[in-house]
Amino acid sequence: MASSTKKQKTESIDVEMKDVDDSKPQAEIEALTMEDIKEHISIIEKSVVNKEPRFMSRVLRQLAATRKKLNDSIMHQLIKTYVTDSYEFKPNLLELFSSCDMRDEKPHARSVLTEIYIHLLGLIHLIDNSRTNDSVPCAQALINKVMSVNKPAIHMLGARCFFYYSRAYELSGRLHEARTLLHSRLRTSTLRHDTEGQATLLNLLLRNYIHYNLYEQAEKLISKSTFPDNANNNESARYLFYLGKIKATQLDYSEAFKNLNQAIRKAPQNAAIGFKQAATKLLVVVQLLLGEVPERHIFRDQHLRLSLQPYLQLTQAVLAGDLAKFSSVLEIYSDKFMKEGTLTLINRLRHNVIKTGIKSVALSYSRISLADVAEKLQ
Repeated sequence: MASSTKKQKTESIDVEMKDVDDSKPQAEIEALTMEDIKEHISIIEKSVVNKEPRFMSRVLRQLAATRKKLNDSIMHQLIKTYVTDSYEFKPNLLELFSSCDMRDEKPHARSVLTEIYIHLLGLIHLIDNSRTNDSVPCAQALINKVMSVNKPAIHMLGARCFFYYSRAYELSGRLHEARTLLHSRLRTSTLRHDTEGQATLLNLLLRNYIHYNLYEQAEKLISKSTFPDNANNNESARYLFYLGKIKATQLDYSEAFKNLNQAIRKAPQNAAIGFKQAATKLLVVVQLLLGEVPERHIFRDQHLRLSLQPYLQLTQAVLAGDLAKFSSVLEIYSDKFMKEGTLTLINRLRHNVIKTGIKSVALSYSRISLADVAEKLQ
């Protein structure tokens, strides 16, 4: 009974990367990382055998921790150990990751999902090290392999592969080249009832259109597509964020405000700081366009305070109706606003600043009685 309880307890705990002490020798750190990834691979194999996507979900949740511990030597060893010679891109992967280890090991027989997982780790490592020229062909080869597998077990892993495929093209400045394949795969995912793939691909296409300011095409895509109700919270938050950005650009500020608020609520509470910063910046601008005052506690949040500093100055200028200060803030931070995709919306605030300034002037003069005016005129 005790052993059964212990087993159930072990099953319920997510796989976690072991803490790596920086003071340890590099060889020992690499050995620990290899053990962690070996454990992940055993769980992937378990997911394939039992047809349980929750096991794959555990492994994918650890990608953020795993990617920090990767290096060329570890990748070379993983490819030699777990990728079979029949995997078409194996020689190219070995060339991408150099190593001093010249041992000729025979690969362990594993499922194709394990090979795709190792390939994905390699792509992420290339992206993290800004090797954009190598990442695009690596991403294309990975997606070709993913599309050759027609099993429900690939859905969750395949969605993550498409995310990094799009990311590789974006970083290389060729994001438009990925659009046709993303459209094609979205149709396939919809027909196969692949919820993870459908949600991810729809978000990637919206990001693609927004990147090139193609808001009309993005709106058409939304009108002709249905975002899956049972998609995970991360993808739902991304979808609501893109929807809010599109609505704001189309002057539908009330709908944009609602979508952005929902996106922030759905985002992870103790993670995704960058996403929450981007969503909050857009939310502040939309609130100002609505003529509302953003809540003060937003600008005091420890994770948002520094990144929202320009937006705090912008808010102060708008509320005061100070056109000179507004122009000054815009001049100082125009590059930052442009990079964050809020400059177009911020330029629309100029009318709000002028309106507020006129109102304050009118209010000041309304306090002067007509008798005082007549006395001065005499």
